[in-house]
Amino acid sequence: MKYEDEIPTETRAVRSFIVTGGRARTEGRATELALETLVDATPMARRRVSTLQFERRSIVQLLVADGATSIAEISAQLELPMRASQVLVSEMVADGVLSAQETVSNADVDLLLRIRSTIAAL
Repeated sequence: MKYEDEIPTETRAVRSFIVTGGRARTEGRATELALETLVDATPMARRRVSTLQFERRSIVQLLVADGATSIAEISAQLELPMRASQVLVSEMVADGVLSAQETVSNADVDLLLRIRSTIAAL
């Protein structure tokens, strides 16, 4: 068993409340986004990336490099807790730093299932 000081710094777990400043849920005007929501950096974020703090800066830098990315993928690539990524990104969208694309609604899923059934019948 390894002691904590033997574990490389980059592999140590970071508690969600540290990343979000103690918040477990989005606050204020922020609407909680689904993990599959695609987000992208706004022009404002691209201009002000150096003024953002810590994880927020990393999120914008990732999006500038890779383009639109889901919240789940942001979490994986930056090795952030899933819940923390969801809170941060939702708040960044509310602040106008990121833009979010709509996710598939239940009605859209029904349509996709009908299309799949029709194609399978061919």
